[in-house]
Parts: sequence; C-alpha cells; structure tokens
Amino acid sequence: MSVTQACNPAQIESFVAAMKAKGFAPTYINNLLGIAKASTQRAWRRGELSSAPFIELIEAQRKKPKGDPLKPSQIAALLSQANKNTHMMIMLMLGTGCRPSSACELVWECVDFDSGLIDLLPPGKTQTAKYRPIVRMPPSLRAYLWERRGKGLLIKRANRPIRRWETAWRNCRVNAKIEKSVNCQPYSIRHTVARHLRASGVVKWNIEAQLGHSALSTTDIYAPHAPDYLADACAAIENLMLEVEKCGLRAAA
Repeated sequence: MSVTQACNPAQIESFVAAMKAKGFAPTYINNLLGIAKASTQRAWRRGELSSAPFIELIEAQRKKPKGDPLKPSQIAALLSQANKNTHMMIMLMLGTGCRPSSACELVWECVDFDSGLIDLLPPGKTQTAKYRPIVRMPPSLRAYLWERRGKGLLIKRANRPIRRWETAWRNCRVNAKIEKSVNCQPYSIRHTVARHLRASGVVKWNIEAQLGHSALSTTDIYAPHAPDYLADACAAIENLMLEVEKCGLRAAA
C-alpha cells in the first residue's frame, strides 16, 4: 500500500474507528495522526512525495494549560523578586522555552558558549515523550549565563537539584504582585514563549523544534550546527527578553 493510499480519508477513518473500538483516547489517536501528518509533510518538502496528503485530526478535549501566559511586565516583576535559583530558572525558561524540569536538571556541560547552543538533555539522560532539544542561545541569555558560568548544575541547593518549587515560586509571585486572577505558574514562562513565537511569525516546524514538540530525525542530527538553525525562533525570543528587560528598567526608574 502506498503512502497516498494509506492516508486517504477512508483509510484514516477506518484507522480512527479501530483505535476508538480498542479504547484509545482521542488525544492518543491525535498524537499518532500528528506524527503521520508531520512525516508526510516533511517528505513532501524534501521531494520524496509529489504531494502531502491531508490528514485531519479528530475532536478531542483540549487540555487546560498548566499556567497562563504572562505579559513582559509581569515576567520582569517576577525576576525583580526572585531569589538566585528562581531567577536562573525563569531566565532559562524565558531564553529557551524549556519545561521547568529541563531547567532544573541542566548542567553547565550542556551550555556551549563557542557554538551558542544549549543541549537541554543532560549527559546520561535519555529522551522521553517530552523531548529535550538542542536550542540556540539568544544573546541576552548567553550574556547572562556567561557571567554566572560554573560547574555542575545551573540550579542547585547543596549541589543537588531542586525538586520542589512551591514555596519559592509562591513568594516570588506574591512579592511581584501578580494578580490573583492570573494562573501564574513556572509553566507560564514556557507558554509565554510559545505564544510569542507564534505571534512573531516563526514557522511552525521551528516552534515545535524549539519547544521539544518534535524530535530531529537521523538525517537532521547535525542541524543544530547549521548557521540558520532556529534563527527565527532565537531572534523572536531575544526580542521578548529585551522587552522584559525594558519593562524591568522602567519599573526600577
């Protein structure tokens, strides 16, 4: 069976019906359809297919975000009230769009100042469904990390990773006077970056690659070393970081 035959509407509908009959959740089915959709679109872009088949996702209950996106002024307020470790976590998430767990487990060995890249997967860790990509450092993040460069974990207490953030984050949020109506969580920084990337016109594939929503294929393993790797995403994030910095300066004036 060819790719075109496998992806025609009747085949897709049959596949979805079979998966539902086996009790699989709509979100899981959509994950599989999304993989097929991304793969065929990529094959089309590479000239391996004459056209990209249309693969429609099914209706699924949207997951509630773990935190609301924030305004640059709100992030600046958080940074102004953050302790050393919370400040580092916010800056890492703001500069890369990574998940809180990735920021908390990052080691200096992952930061390559020469190439301007950060490998969000620490040595010895294996990739999971929550893919940890290699991303380009915006100039503001690079300068921030260069001033604080060291060894071991970037975020630590007694040379150990910090697992619980509830108290530190709550104190930071309260002191920053973030409105109670705003669901301000560590994940809010990641969601802010994601929204900013889309609003800045960054291409969808680069947004997915930046946020770890898609993994590099074997043929793309050297992509991070290309001069234009995630260039649009990096530029957009740098603009966001500069806006946060401006808000902080205005508040301090």
